[in-house]
Amino acid sequence: MKSIVQILVLVLASKVVHSDRVDEFLCGESNADEFYHKAKNGNFEEQDCEWLNDNARNKKEVKKTCRNTKSSDEGLKPAREVCFTICDTCSAMTSFIPSSNPSMLPSL
Repeated sequence: MKSIVQILVLVLASKVVHSDRVDEFLCGESNADEFYHKAKNGNFEEQDCEWLNDNARNKKEVKKTCRNTKSSDEGLKPAREVCFTICDTCSAMTSFIPSSNPSMLPSL
């Protein structure tokens, strides 16, 4: 039993982003949603979830993009706060829909 728990922990801990293109968004975002992205040349630019989704096979680039926490001066948010399913940050998203059953954990 202990080895099964250890394997489960390792699998969950290693899941940072989806490794393949996302076909169904689970957190309300869409391919057209835009985020603030730092390009390879160091400049910041607008990108959308479709661009990030098309790059899903390049795990290193997706992870780097999803780790960014900088918003633009105009209020454009980073990918982790826009492309929730691709960046695997759905749980970090605040829900305004009440749950049907009380949870054991406090809400954020």
